[in-house]
Amino acid sequence: MRDFVGMFLGYQREEPRYRFQLAVTLRADGRLIGNCGVRLLAPGARVAEIGYELAPEHWGRGYATEAARAMAAFGFGELGLHRLQSNCVADNTASAHVLEKLGMRREGHLREAQWYKGRWWDTLLYGLLEDEWRGEWGGGSRE
Repeated sequence: MRDFVGMFLGYQREEPRYRFQLAVTLRADGRLIGNCGVRLLAPGARVAEIGYELAPEHWGRGYATEAARAMAAFGFGELGLHRLQSNCVADNTASAHVLEKLGMRREGHLREAQWYKGRWWDTLLYGLLEDEWRGEWGGGSRE
């Protein structure tokens, strides 16, 4: 775990910085339950990928959506993104639902595109443009 967090801390020292990965913690006690991040496709790019991981015992409680929404707001606000995208395993309907709650549109279905846990998996490609984000969330300030 220490090496895992250390890797994310190392991103802060990159010049130019293009990976922004944050810990997801419980508000009540500060316990680490996962991570969420935005990674530019290249330094200075206006296109980035968003990703998140949560401990299974915390699935289904809205934490991934909350973290992803905050990172999307950061991306479209602070980083000046034009496009945010994500891939998820097609069988992971909960992850796809998080992306859809952000306003992301399903743009593609890639057959056997990811090797994971000893087999090939189909993945879904999702995308969200800056003007769609601003229209949906008013720049991330929607209540």
